[in-house]
Amino acid sequence: MAVQSPVPVGFETFWQAYPKKIGKGAAIKSYQRARGITNLEAMLSAIAHQRDSEQWCKDGGQFVPNPATWLNQMRWEDQLTVDVRKPKAEKSLAMKILESL
Repeated sequence: MAVQSPVPVGFETFWQAYPKKIGKGAAIKSYQRARGITNLEAMLSAIAHQRDSEQWCKDGGQFVPNPATWLNQMRWEDQLTVDVRKPKAEKSLAMKILESL
């Protein structure tokens, strides 16, 4: 019987905020590596902004990267331009979580 390693602190918060729920095992490993580079707050802030980006909204979210890919590519450092003419309906889950910290 294989022993499961514990889920890293903060991962479930990341997972809850990230819009694409695929490849959780790979995402856990990538999250552990990413936490050596950045912090959860930076990730959540980036997710909150990227959720409103044209790329992530286009075609029903078809172009949202898998969470492990997003983490491995350090996508929290992406500089996105957001269409300021587009009104935001309500705060994203990631932004609500970030504000509650």
